[in-house]
Formats: sequence, structure tokens, C-alpha cells
Amino acid sequence: MRIIIICVCCIALYSCNKLSPEQKIIKQTLYQRVNIDLFDSIQFKTTMIPFTKFRDKYQYISVVYLEDGCMPCYTEFVKWQNNLDSLSLSEHYTVLFILNGISITNFITKVSKIIPNYCITMNPYHIVLDANRQFLKRNPELDRWALERSLLINSNDEILLVGHPYASKKMKELFYNICKEQ
Repeated sequence: MRIIIICVCCIALYSCNKLSPEQKIIKQTLYQRVNIDLFDSIQFKTTMIPFTKFRDKYQYISVVYLEDGCMPCYTEFVKWQNNLDSLSLSEHYTVLFILNGISITNFITKVSKIIPNYCITMNPYHIVLDANRQFLKRNPELDRWALERSLLINSNDEILLVGHPYASKKMKELFYNICKEQ
């Protein structure tokens, strides 16, 4: 019996070392808490709403960190706009784009070069300006690789999923399974 237990432990220990670097990052990131309560207000279309009201309304939030001046970030914003339409979203879920830059208007102007005639009122999600990189400073333990893929957090600000919910069929299933656990 001891030999079987030792074999099972060795297999479990050996298989843990088989994780890819990305899988290790995801494993380390899951269930970490994210500090997003550092903002006073959030922009929705052209309206500013208090952060507390925003946070009380949504049980699940995909946190997407973007930087103005980063060409892939504009493309990433557009991908979110285009792909979330394919998901059946709950009223308890939203996306929060945390934007490091000079202004939201400046960022949207650059996005409109990718999507002609795009304006902020077309964005059905929330944006907050993080001009001083407070989000990164308050979350130093977050791996940048994971952050670039988005983080799904719950009402306790715990990370439940790393990656875009629309990235694959498996990610979509994980996303739906997490968000329906209310």
C-alpha cells in the first residue's frame, strides 16, 4: 500500500512540473485579489458613475488593462468590441477597460482610425483612466503576461479566469460556468 501511495505522490509531483510557463502563471494568478477600488468614478459612454455604484451592480468583471500609445492595445480594444457580441452576457457581468494614458478621448480617437467613425457612445462597457499607473502600482504581484490577457474577477475581486472569454470554445465554456455560479 505504501508503494502505491509513493507512486501516486511521485506521479502528481512529476506531472506538476510538466506545466508550460503560461500554465504556471495562470495557476499562480488564480484566486489572487485585484485592487480595483482605487478609482473614484468609472466612465460609461459619456457618463461618469461612482465606482461604488459600478462595483455593486456587477458580480463579474473582465478587467482589461490597455495603454495609450500601444498599437496592439487599440487592436485589443477593437477585438473586445467585436467579440463580446458573440457571448450571451448576464446582467451581472461587464468589462472594465483600465486605460493608462493621457485621456480616454485621445485613446478613442486612435481607435477610430481602426474602426472609422467609432465614438465613445458605441462602447457598451466601462472605461477608467489610470494616468499615473496606480493600477499597476497597487497590483505588483500580477504577472504582466496574465494582465495582457484579461482577468475575470468576482465580487470579492478574486481572479477566476485568465484570458479572453471569447478566445476559444473551451474558454467560453469556462466563462459561462463561472458566471452562472451565482
